[in-house]
Amino acid sequence: MKIYKFLFPFFKKRIFLFFSYLFSILSFSALSGISVGLLFPFLRVIFFKEPPPKSSFFLDKIFYLIGKYLLKDGANMKVLLKMGIIIFIIFFLKAFFEYLSKILNVILQEGILKDIRDLLFSKILHLPISSLSDKKTGEIASRFTHDILYIRHAISDGWLLIVRDSFLIISYIFIIFWASPHLSIFSLIFLPFIVFLIKKIGDSLKRKAKRFQIEMGKIGSFIVEKIIGVKIIKAFTQEEKEIENFKERTNEYFKKVLKFENLRHLSPSLTELIVSCVAILIFIYGGKLIFIDKKLMPEKFLVFIAGALSLLQHFKGVVNGWGNIQQGIAGIIRIKEIIDEKEEEKGGIYVIKKIERGIRFEDVSFSYDGKRYALKNINFEVKPFEKVALVGETGAGKSTIVNLICGFYFPQKGKIYFDDKEIRELNIKELRKKIAIVPQEIFLFSGTLYENIIYGNNDASYEDVWKAIEDAALLDFVKSLPDGINTRVGEMGFKISGGERQRIAIARAFLKKPLIIIFDEATSQMDFETERKIEEALFKLSKDKITFIIAHRLKIALKADKIILLHKGEIKEIGKHNELIEKSEIYREFFKLQFLK
Repeated sequence: MKIYKFLFPFFKKRIFLFFSYLFSILSFSALSGISVGLLFPFLRVIFFKEPPPKSSFFLDKIFYLIGKYLLKDGANMKVLLKMGIIIFIIFFLKAFFEYLSKILNVILQEGILKDIRDLLFSKILHLPISSLSDKKTGEIASRFTHDILYIRHAISDGWLLIVRDSFLIISYIFIIFWASPHLSIFSLIFLPFIVFLIKKIGDSLKRKAKRFQIEMGKIGSFIVEKIIGVKIIKAFTQEEKEIENFKERTNEYFKKVLKFENLRHLSPSLTELIVSCVAILIFIYGGKLIFIDKKLMPEKFLVFIAGALSLLQHFKGVVNGWGNIQQGIAGIIRIKEIIDEKEEEKGGIYVIKKIERGIRFEDVSFSYDGKRYALKNINFEVKPFEKVALVGETGAGKSTIVNLICGFYFPQKGKIYFDDKEIRELNIKELRKKIAIVPQEIFLFSGTLYENIIYGNNDASYEDVWKAIEDAALLDFVKSLPDGINTRVGEMGFKISGGERQRIAIARAFLKKPLIIIFDEATSQMDFETERKIEEALFKLSKDKITFIIAHRLKIALKADKIILLHKGEIKEIGKHNELIEKSEIYREFFKLQFLK
């Protein structure tokens, strides 16, 4: 029921389209039933030269009038010509409504899928970093590809197909009941058993579908990881090992898909076999009604057989559709796992416009996993326009402090203040607009150089962009490119070297004109001359901003207003370089290691 509750809003949004689809299907189904029923008056006229018997039932009246119309002129060729005209009109209308239903089906399904994709993408971007870090990229991507594809089949070849075939089944049931109530009742005795069989097979299909969809997510994650790390694979000559690992995963997926498809294709075949056995009994019982009991006209028996065979075809369609629905339900369940997750905290309503008194950490402790603290009892204050260097070994907690300042996480203990406002009182989205980050691992989007630089400040003027390029020491590089600022950087910026990617990220940060700048080892991949120019530009542009510098190398940190020395998640010392050299053994050792490098 939760699955249908999830889908209902998407159908409700297109209620007119859905009812238009129902109308086209209803018309097509009625015409399909009539086309089978027309066998009766046509056979009466051709073989007995008389119209069908007249009765009070409306269908008998219609067929009687058709028979009278066909026999009006009496000539055989005219009768056949009239039959041809009637057949053409019926099948023309059938073709029109079938085409209309298929077009509406596509519009309906693609519109729903678009909304699900949009909702899923929006949800992912609003999930907390902690939630996303627990998920593999390939598994998330699998929701957009394989799971959405299964939902498409569930809608077009599942629910909508079942709606269509159900109307057709009702139409043909009406015809066969009109042709012979005795035979129809005899046939429907077996229906509960067939429905029970479909239900049991459907439940099993849903379980198997979810298993192989999970496996496909793992394969997608594996592929993404290995493509990103292909240089490492080649450097360590692990190609054959990774190929074998991939084969193991695809083999597992192959076995799970095989189990699912085996059952999915067995279902309609088994149903057809059962219905065929019922058909044999129907032929025997029909023969008794015609030849012994004299309760059934032969032409009506032919109508019954034609209707029953059509009924069988669409009953198989319902069985196939049910299998596709189970596959789609498994996909919806996997998508709902993300949709139902709690979004990241938006903070309060206060919008920070400027920082007058600074940023303050008071007894802040934080753990990523709830077991081991990444930060313990952190206390420090940064005044406006101060440049602060966060120094310490890998895992000391430098990046964690920055993550807390950006509101990617909130501390389990203690408080973080921006002026006199605690971070939870701030509108987190607005806070991030005031922060520019140059991360350690630079990510560039697969657009142009210009698009990457203005990312985060789309309203920037062309002059501002070139000023940021110049400040980031990128001017000569940009001018050397064939297409200049409009050069495409390739997927994830792979066409650009590491140092150039870092300078692009710095230009992007400059262009944002933030209140707070965060440099995470921002000059670690640059040559001496470029590094010197960047350092000069950074300190020039950070005069009216709070600046956090994260670096294992102390060269840039020496120019900071204060250095915060971190060790195993705790602050060991705060002060300038000369002060720390005198009073901190840890800092002296750290300095010696840097000097030796």
